[in-house]
Amino acid sequence: MDLSPALSLLEAVQPLTEVYAHLDAGERVTLGTPDAGKAVTAALLWRRTRKPTLLIVARETDAQSYAEQLAAWTGGAAFLYPSHGTMPYQREAPNREVVADRLRTLAAIAGGTPVGAPLIVASAGAVA
Repeated sequence: MDLSPALSLLEAVQPLTEVYAHLDAGERVTLGTPDAGKAVTAALLWRRTRKPTLLIVARETDAQSYAEQLAAWTGGAAFLYPSHGTMPYQREAPNREVVADRLRTLAAIAGGTPVGAPLIVASAGAVA
């Protein structure tokens, strides 16, 4: 389901217009958002900037969940950047699917997506 058309209605909400003004002025903004609103808030900020955006969450399961939610809010511009699943010193090769997902995400950053810049979701472990 594509929820991206609803973003234009949500963009006009007063607290968000204030956030946009601060961001447009180059100021740093900290948002307190309940868990249920984090995906749509990230999608709204991504839509406003139209630049590659990285959402870092605590756990890999959270990253997977947000990536699924954001896929609906961004019209397919959300990508999961999964963690390797192996420790750097281990001799076993990382899972091929994980490597393919990471490369697909990096390609989206380099080349964009059909709907514009990508919104990347990663766990803290994936970007460490």
